[in-house]
Amino acid sequence: MRNIIPKQILLICIFCCMMITSWAQMLVKGTVKSANGEAVSGASIIQKGQKKGTSSRADGSFTLPGIPAGAMLEISYVGFETKNIAAAA
Repeated sequence: MRNIIPKQILLICIFCCMMITSWAQMLVKGTVKSANGEAVSGASIIQKGQKKGTSSRADGSFTLPGIPAGAMLEISYVGFETKNIAAAA
């Protein structure tokens, strides 16, 4: 029985670490607009250095879950200059 207690404590510690890690991530929402304020449909929004990404909808809006606060997002669209912005909470 003595071996079971340390294993349970280890599992609890691992679970707590996973919870803390998941709290550090957030859902990023936004809208991609051109310089004149028109919505940009189909723009690519990617977390820089990762494979997480999405594209903007017809109204320019997008959502990107599981992004760490402060992560750099790269927004690009054909014919437009690529922009890098930090994800804010």
